[in-house]
Amino acid sequence: MTTIAYKANVMACDSAWTDCHECVSTLLNKITRLTSGAVLGEAGDNDSRAVRALLDKVKSYDRLPTAKDLAETHVDYAALIAFQNGEVAQIIIDHDKDKGWSAQVFKCNRGFAAVGSGGEMAIGFMGANRSAAEAVNFACGWDPNSKLPVHTMQVRQWKKKKT
Repeated sequence: MTTIAYKANVMACDSAWTDCHECVSTLLNKITRLTSGAVLGEAGDNDSRAVRALLDKVKSYDRLPTAKDLAETHVDYAALIAFQNGEVAQIIIDHDKDKGWSAQVFKCNRGFAAVGSGGEMAIGFMGANRSAAEAVNFACGWDPNSKLPVHTMQVRQWKKKKT
């Protein structure tokens, strides 16, 4: 899968993109800046254009698509989205052969978050006062589905208006 991590206005990811046979086919960045200014780090299906289209113009957690709308994309997916207002959300879309497609969307409020096969290791590393990039780098050393190099993208926070 992959490792995506967020902490202190920085999103970080590994580089491994695998094909349907779990072979690493290319090494690329998995972080995108959306037209809204939000930063999106994605894991799961390589073709997530349907989900990205739903998220592209969203500027806050309250404006995210519903779980139903996300599930209807039929994309196996895990992502972090960091908004310019400081909010961060985790999105999970999954398929169960008995229950069908489902999705979860929730706000992350611990100051850091991670998803993907190396996500738990990254959470632990960030909890030990390390950066998102350091956490992904660590996960790459242990998770067979995460590969160097690490990519990062800064979230541009909105400036608060003076009153």
